[in-house]
Amino acid sequence: MNFCMIKVSDLVLVNDKGEVIVGRAHHPVNSPAFAIHSKTQKARQGLNAACHANSVYGQAFTPFACLIEMI
Repeated sequence: MNFCMIKVSDLVLVNDKGEVIVGRAHHPVNSPAFAIHSKTQKARQGLNAACHANSVYGQAFTPFACLIEMI
């Protein structure tokens, strides 16, 4: 989803297992993003939220739903 199109209703709150506890998930929770965010929040207990954005170059691979090989 393009960042400028995100609405509050698109956001969800998940527990430490990645299960949605507040909000209605229109899409599956992004597992890689959850893995990064949950580790960040465990390391920094005082955080209230974490967010991320993908670069234009990373987003180019999204429609293909394929793994990007490490080189």
